[in-house]
Amino acid sequence: MVHFRSMTFWAHSDRAGLSWDTPGSSWQPLAGHLRDVAKLARSLAECAAPQYKHFHELAERCGLLHDYGKYSDCFQRMITTGEGRCPHAIHGAVMAFHALGSPHIAAAIAGHHAGIPDLGECRDRINKSQDEAERLRDRAVVDSSEIAKLLSEPAPIIENMGRKFELLTRMLLSCLVDADRLDTAGRVVLQAPLDAEQRLRVLLAHIDQLGTSDGVVNATRREVLSDCLNAASLQERILSLSVPTGGGKTLSAMAFALRRAAMEPDRYRRIIIVIPYLSIIEQNADVYARVFGSDSILEHHSGSFVRLKVADEQHFAVQTDESERYEQMFQRPETENWDAPLIVTTSVRFFESLFSNHPSDVRRIHNIARSIVILDEVQVLPRHLLGPLLGMIDELAEDWGCSFVLSTATKPAFERPASDGTADLRWKAGKIREIVQAPAELHNRLRRVHGELQFEAEIKCFEGFDSIPGCVMWSLFSFI
Repeated sequence: MVHFRSMTFWAHSDRAGLSWDTPGSSWQPLAGHLRDVAKLARSLAECAAPQYKHFHELAERCGLLHDYGKYSDCFQRMITTGEGRCPHAIHGAVMAFHALGSPHIAAAIAGHHAGIPDLGECRDRINKSQDEAERLRDRAVVDSSEIAKLLSEPAPIIENMGRKFELLTRMLLSCLVDADRLDTAGRVVLQAPLDAEQRLRVLLAHIDQLGTSDGVVNATRREVLSDCLNAASLQERILSLSVPTGGGKTLSAMAFALRRAAMEPDRYRRIIIVIPYLSIIEQNADVYARVFGSDSILEHHSGSFVRLKVADEQHFAVQTDESERYEQMFQRPETENWDAPLIVTTSVRFFESLFSNHPSDVRRIHNIARSIVILDEVQVLPRHLLGPLLGMIDELAEDWGCSFVLSTATKPAFERPASDGTADLRWKAGKIREIVQAPAELHNRLRRVHGELQFEAEIKCFEGFDSIPGCVMWSLFSFI
């Protein structure tokens, strides 16, 4: 009979390649890793949804079982010899599904390395691995008192709620992956305070310095700013900022977000600015950098080549050491998990994180919860994807504490007419609350160009041709 109490099961080997019995080596025991990841995953879940007690418990259970498969002889032999390959994620998914009866935990654990699998495929893999996972139970419960307690108590049951099931599973995976990688890298959770009231004072002081002339444009910008500050107290979670180009949307939208966060500091923890075009991102990020300081904004987009590292609780600094530019995956800076108060990113990056099944993308979405999200140039969202995009925005607002500002100069039709049936995936009429009190008047006031289109056409045929394509339409366009 094997006495498991005399055995040490390892989760990670020494990064420098030292053997486990070398003095000063940093091998990580499996029981300690499972315990620490469970605590950290629960902490991240509590930050994402403070009132969602079942979610906290599910996240903790994810952490305890995620590396359950490392109790196998195959894995322990691999980690000590460096030879072979031994998948281990599916074993914890088996225990979550059969012992705890939780498909949410099972899907999250099964996907914490290779990505969330198709549910049908996941069930097949779970069934094939059930016997092997059960054989690890004895050594796991002896090695880890937390696992012993977990497997003796049923998990809280949450019903399959369609797409709500999907986002809940992604949130669990996000907390698990972030906790696992932070613990493995020896990094800490920042969750630096937004300090919205102080940032709002800085922003308003900056706006006051921009100009106080009585021209139409400046007067209109002051009106937009006033509307944004007043709208911060509205109860709606999805709002529209319909302001023409030149109306001051960039700073006014930020003023709205900061005022709303300052009014409810326990509800909102970060502001995410989502912009479709790199040129606009760089322009807006430069504006925010001039207001708050360049080290206060975390940019995450393909045009940002300079990588950042943490300088202190509220600031980031440019990496200057070449060795820091090529860190291991689990040591990358906060672009990996968006653990920062102010974030500027692209529409593709934002929505890809929410819909991807890849752990590196999903990792950051627990930090989207309880955010105020400014979607700039929202009219360019792809029409053929509008249904799922609007559905995701709605669910984040309803279930995960987010507020959205749909900022645009050309307000899109995101609401369906009241007479339309359920086949239209747009929101019902009245879903969006407009921030500006008189948007039509505002647009008329800032109209600076009046355009008329004149069209003249003449069909000319080349010699020897008497039909299209041998003929060319000559057109004349003129703008007045």
